[in-house]
Amino acid sequence: MDNSCCTGAKEESQDGQEIHSCCSESNIRETIEKDGECPSCSSESRKKETIKKDGESPSCCSESRKNETIEGEVEGHSCCSESRKKETIKREGECHSCCSERSFKEEDQGDQELASCCSGGSSKAETCCGTVDLGKKNKTRQMVLLIVSLLSVVASYLFSEFHVYHLLGSQYWGILDPAWIAIVLSGYTLYVNAFKKLKKKKITSSLLVSMAMTASIIIGFLVIFGVGGSGHDHGGTYFFVAGEVAFIMAIGAYLEDLTIGKSKSAIEKLISMKPSIALIKQGDGMYKEVNVAEVVPGNIVLVRPNESISVDGVVIQGNSAVDYSSINGESIPVECTVGSVVFAGTRNMSGALEIETTKRTEETTLSKIIAYIKEAEKKKAPVVRIADKWASYLVVVSLIISIAVLFIGIFGFKLSPMEGVSRAATVLVVFCPCALALATPIAVAAGIGSASKKGILIKSGSALESLAKIDTVAFDKTGTLTEGKLRVEEIYPYEIEKEELMMYAASAEAKSEHPLAKAIIQAYGKSLEDSDNTVSLVGNGVESVVKGKKVGVYKLDYIKDIIPKEEYNNIPLGGRTVVGVLIEEKYAGAIAISDTLRKDIADVISELRLMNMKTVMLTGDSTGAANKVGEEIGIDTIKSQLMPEDKVNAISELKNEGAKVLMIGDGVNDAAALASSDCSLAIGAMGSSVAMETAESSLLSDDMKKIPVLLRLAKRTLLTIRINITLSLAISFVAIILSMLGYIDAVIGALIHNGSSTLVCIHSALLLLYKAEKRKTEKNKNI
Repeated sequence: MDNSCCTGAKEESQDGQEIHSCCSESNIRETIEKDGECPSCSSESRKKETIKKDGESPSCCSESRKNETIEGEVEGHSCCSESRKKETIKREGECHSCCSERSFKEEDQGDQELASCCSGGSSKAETCCGTVDLGKKNKTRQMVLLIVSLLSVVASYLFSEFHVYHLLGSQYWGILDPAWIAIVLSGYTLYVNAFKKLKKKKITSSLLVSMAMTASIIIGFLVIFGVGGSGHDHGGTYFFVAGEVAFIMAIGAYLEDLTIGKSKSAIEKLISMKPSIALIKQGDGMYKEVNVAEVVPGNIVLVRPNESISVDGVVIQGNSAVDYSSINGESIPVECTVGSVVFAGTRNMSGALEIETTKRTEETTLSKIIAYIKEAEKKKAPVVRIADKWASYLVVVSLIISIAVLFIGIFGFKLSPMEGVSRAATVLVVFCPCALALATPIAVAAGIGSASKKGILIKSGSALESLAKIDTVAFDKTGTLTEGKLRVEEIYPYEIEKEELMMYAASAEAKSEHPLAKAIIQAYGKSLEDSDNTVSLVGNGVESVVKGKKVGVYKLDYIKDIIPKEEYNNIPLGGRTVVGVLIEEKYAGAIAISDTLRKDIADVISELRLMNMKTVMLTGDSTGAANKVGEEIGIDTIKSQLMPEDKVNAISELKNEGAKVLMIGDGVNDAAALASSDCSLAIGAMGSSVAMETAESSLLSDDMKKIPVLLRLAKRTLLTIRINITLSLAISFVAIILSMLGYIDAVIGALIHNGSSTLVCIHSALLLLYKAEKRKTEKNKNI
């Protein structure tokens, strides 16, 4: 086998498979030949490509704007890059969608199967009752087909109303009824979709509606050829029913698609904010316009005034105000200068900025937010899965009921076979559970989208449902209730100079990431001595060797027995965090560190209380510091001096008491507590992939006022789902009774069917307008 095209590639062996890295830093295309086939490997990628032997299909994924697909003997693999287009690989009759950054994919949702890959181009979405082409051109085409169908249905009605076939002298002219145009144009996708699902042994609403249309068409032919004696002189009336049902279903699917698109407008807006080009600085000082996918860490990017920032990075030259509202919902621009961290998707308001790139385009904060929201829309909440299960059962139930109506009508109520079939067909139309299938996923998508517009990231429908049931909110203290901007307030040396005490303490803390360590190092402000054998005592402090001496910086209570009693009593705590320093196991002094409460945090706690939420503080800080903060802002329960495992135990105790706990922290130091709670929220996750990955939901800014907003939105979303389910079931049951009694026909049934589906979609989309504002009266405190 000739691998010459992969020169310089690295070969490894893993379980008998050869792995070749064929993507270089150059801009040429490389090819690997295997068994007479020549798969392509785009070299613009900066990552390793994998080619497998033994008849398996290789996958060649690049970071370029192209989407490459290599098909093997058995199965095809789709490779999704940063492109704006969609690739579809067919395997064993199934269609697997590959959605890029411009799209999202919905899983099978019971009766309704949404497999929409909604890019800017031409793609299709299987709606509840048909297929609607997306994209401007296809929507225009769909509208034209709907208009033509409408005209044909109107013409069919007029032909019947004015007895045109009677005037032509033969009922056989009814075979050419204009309604056939609507049946073909609007009903085609119904029949195709029903056939596809039937091949997979799935009974869906498309099958039920197509059966009802088929029944009407058959009755029409029977009447034309004089079978059944229905009282009609031609079959055009039944063709009209079939055509109108097809038209109404197509209209319903079209409106459904528009409404669903509206409910997902938030994610589409985020996607549209993702820049596609960047100006990178070259070696000669000139700037070159490149695709943003080609930008790598270390590249210098120029962003001119009023342009969107294309990368995550650090400002190295220039001053400007940057609008972050597109990501975190904050309306006030932030002043950025040299050293400021900026993010892709935000807008440069005034001066030009030179930014050193720190992340690849697929690793930016905006890309991660988009990915999380897309993933959230695919993850079904428990209530969604229950509704899906009901919908799948109801499809079968409706088929059974329609058969029962047919036989009861003919043999029980002595109806004519034509009338019996007509009523059974109407039952099939009205009892299709499309509205139930749409009731939950659209509301979840709208709720997640509404949250994203407010600068809140929710990672799953399950998290959204959990948030709606929360009754207890637990807070970490440092960096959550407080700003986390610690500063050394006072130094208390003991038989040592302040400068020397700070040198030892700061040097011992040099390798620690704890906020207290950073405050001490910043206060010292000088070059640190080398430190060795650093050991972190989780929750208690740090030990290290500095200039040959063992130095420890500890929580004051941890070394209480070592500190001279008189000296300990003279240290004014005052609600501050105080650490003690030991040098060679002897007390050398103490350092008092203070923090500042977050703005409006007291109002947030008060608002949570109005919502009947219990509040708890879980902190590793001293009792004095914790009590001072807790009492100042009105926390219900304060638990201090907790180790990480103690926080987990405290949450477990709350859950054992029946509480539904939301843990709020910084997403880094509180990982165990966040994971053990019913739901978790990370504060200030903007730019922190760790925070976004740790918690189930995140505030992308530090605005704590969004916590009550999030909880109200979650409760409203769950209420919307419950209303949707109740409404859809009520309409279906009332309609089926009326159809069994003959009060409505298939045409009215189709109107009711699509009306209920559109109604729940619109009701769900209203979540995008929900403000979740602060309630000012006790009367509304539970809303």
